[in-house]
Amino acid sequence: MRRSPGFTLMELMVVVAIISVLATVIIPNFIHARAQGVTAACESNLRQIATAMELYYADNGTYPNSGTVTPALFAGGAAAADSYLGQTPLDPANNKPYTVRVVVASGNAPARYIVEDEGGHDPSTSRALTDRDNPATAGQVQANADYLVYSSSNGLQSAENANENP
Repeated sequence: MRRSPGFTLMELMVVVAIISVLATVIIPNFIHARAQGVTAACESNLRQIATAMELYYADNGTYPNSGTVTPALFAGGAAAADSYLGQTPLDPANNKPYTVRVVVASGNAPARYIVEDEGGHDPSTSRALTDRDNPATAGQVQANADYLVYSSSNGLQSAENANENP
């Protein structure tokens, strides 16, 4: 009896099983790596906005008004608005613009600002950041901290909601 060329059903099932096991191990790693990239890009954007805020302050002696972060926010400064921020940075987690809240100086407290995103980050990707509510938990995963915040007084932090106090 002559065998026809090709694979048996058992050989094909073994190959499919091996591929499915590899896929279940590898795909989640790629998804997490993408989430880490999105969070890193957001952190970079927050630092870029903070640099623009400090440059504006150095030129004008005050921070720009609160609002959505666009080059127009820096209009009216000593330099052209696009010299502080060339284009509007968008949060890569949800493609929305950042917002800035400026807190005016009062008493001995200097003026400060808080730059916030719209949330949507994987909390496990911001584990090296300080939790805004509890700085003692820096370096630990905050189960619900999907917002990233840059505060002029405390630097880059994570938050569980957009309205936490700075």
